[in-house]
Amino acid sequence: MARWAWIPAAALAAAGCGNPQGAPPRDARLSGEVRAPPGVRGDAYAFLYSPGAGPPGRPAVPLHLAGVSRAAVDFRYLFNAVPPNPYRLWGVLDVDGNVDLSLDVLAQPGAGDWVSEGTSLELQPGDALELPLEFVTRVPREPPAFRVEGLDGGVEVLPDGPGGFQTLALRVDPVGRLDGERLSLPVSLVDADGDGTGDDANGDGIPELSLQAALRWLPAPGQAPPRAEDGAPLEVLVPAVVDPRAVVPLLGGDVTRVLELAALDLVVL
Repeated sequence: MARWAWIPAAALAAAGCGNPQGAPPRDARLSGEVRAPPGVRGDAYAFLYSPGAGPPGRPAVPLHLAGVSRAAVDFRYLFNAVPPNPYRLWGVLDVDGNVDLSLDVLAQPGAGDWVSEGTSLELQPGDALELPLEFVTRVPREPPAFRVEGLDGGVEVLPDGPGGFQTLALRVDPVGRLDGERLSLPVSLVDADGDGTGDDANGDGIPELSLQAALRWLPAPGQAPPRAEDGAPLEVLVPAVVDPRAVVPLLGGDVTRVLELAALDLVVL
């Protein structure tokens, strides 16, 4: 029997990289004032991504991270020594203090937090660039957090051989840290080309839905994962798709509509 672990459907991956001490002079320095809305206070996180990466696009791993406590007298962020490169700067103002960079679902903004616009920049060797980080958009909803009904420990055991469809029931779960009143599983139609109609990339006559989930294979004792040419173990992922029969009719072809669901069925092949 094969074991599979859940990967959260939407999550913002965050990896901190410390600024090395005694960096060579060719490194650059980036800093700036953190500008919060009037009367709003929180812990600020500044992220440097590769150009074009990071929110509001697909989740991406930041190249560098800087944090500023809400208790700081000088409310400024600082990347003291980073390689000269083009970057995209983006930030989160954690108002309720529940950001946890070690836990996927909490390593992202939640209800009541604020986020900045993404700012493109290019650091040259030896630069000392001053750039404010301004928080302009309030986040209305919590990030999707859920449990799988009847599943214990986050591991689903599936037959090794073909067995047709298997349905998994997702239910929203505040995991003891989120606001249950502002928590949901958001589902909408995908309109990547912006033409105002739902995309149907595989031509099956059913528009694609925004929410995505996957199962990660966990080798059982005696099983070995596949490996890349360099010998590194490879992840094996299997998509779990939203059952469109109960969702697509409710969207009515409107690409601007978002369903806020408390429960959702996924189908695994």
